[in-house]
Amino acid sequence: MLNRLPQNPSVPFFGATLKPVASAKDLGVILDPHLTYDHHISKTVSSCFSKLYQIDRVKKSFDKETLKLLITTLVFSKMLYCSTVWSRTLTQNINKLQSIQNFASKIVMNS
Repeated sequence: MLNRLPQNPSVPFFGATLKPVASAKDLGVILDPHLTYDHHISKTVSSCFSKLYQIDRVKKSFDKETLKLLITTLVFSKMLYCSTVWSRTLTQNINKLQSIQNFASKIVMNS
């Protein structure tokens, strides 16, 4: 059906012209025209790894239970937000998310 659309569709709306965009953010989820969620998952993975690297630098200051709490609060909550929406994504994206969990477990287990 997307092939039937005009090349550059636009819709007049209260004196302005609305044009399609490559992606849009709604309630924290980045949507693309094909609903692959590639961009959303890439941003989420980047943000989660950034938080994990920060936690990894100071992990010696905390016991195991506190590390679990930090990772659950700062990383997993972000990773799992709206996960039911993009749960049918590509295996490649699922592997990226799995790498976050793997790194988090290495931090907690100190390996």
